[in-house]
Amino acid sequence: MRNYFGEKVALYYLWLGWYTKLLVPAAALGVVVFLYGLAFFNSNPLIMEVCQSSIIMCPRCDKTCFVWQLSDTCTYAKVSHLFDNEGTVAFAMCMAIWATLFLELWKRHRARHVSQWKVYDWCEEEEELILEIVNDPNCKAKQFRHSYLRSTLVLFLVTVMLMLIIGLAHALVVFRVVAAPLMSELSWEFIRDHANTVAVMMGAVLHYLTIQIMTRVNRWVSLKLCDIEKTNSFAATERNFTVKMFTFQFFTLFSSLFYVAFFLGSVLAEERRRSAKILRYMARTSSP
Repeated sequence: MRNYFGEKVALYYLWLGWYTKLLVPAAALGVVVFLYGLAFFNSNPLIMEVCQSSIIMCPRCDKTCFVWQLSDTCTYAKVSHLFDNEGTVAFAMCMAIWATLFLELWKRHRARHVSQWKVYDWCEEEEELILEIVNDPNCKAKQFRHSYLRSTLVLFLVTVMLMLIIGLAHALVVFRVVAAPLMSELSWEFIRDHANTVAVMMGAVLHYLTIQIMTRVNRWVSLKLCDIEKTNSFAATERNFTVKMFTFQFFTLFSSLFYVAFFLGSVLAEERRRSAKILRYMARTSSP
């Protein structure tokens, strides 16, 4: 492959093969965690507490909803336990260690092959310039002039794009929170009885559609931003495009997870504190 496509393409497939190879132990560990959740599917104390509970919960909506038993969510608790159990914490810690080991081992693996191929001091800009000279002996090197105006404009547009992506993630989270009470008021009995499950499924579908749409939007925006920057080489443009595309995709894929993990709990806690203050104030003002 190196002799046919060149070192650049060969290095990409070298990285892809190394990544796939090291994913095998991570996947095996994930299967073990899943089997752990499956083994304690019916004997987990948290699941037993939910399934055998006699606690009566408040209605999901204000008008047409009725009180319901906590044990009604027994199936949902069991399914959630398969993917979110005590082993998940250990799996997350192991994956953090795996990521560090993967990066360090990849550096060693890449250095060994680069030394064997004798391209350790290979530079993309030099190769691009050499190809231009070979194709056109009269070509001239491009003069690069840094523009603070273009840099400021690109930085502003990147910030706006990130705010848009984060806003979409927040909108999806809000949809999941609001959809369940609204579906509980519908006349369709099946949706009314499984409002939480339907809301989660609809949120997942919308999240998938958002990812697919934003992936294409992110690519188009990254290309346009690279055109605005006007770099002096194709290699520099390629690097800038990679950084922008990776940043946009990272926020697109994981911003909702970060919001749920680090911010949603504090927001809900603040709402509970405000509600408690309002109730205490109403109790004091209404008492004789």
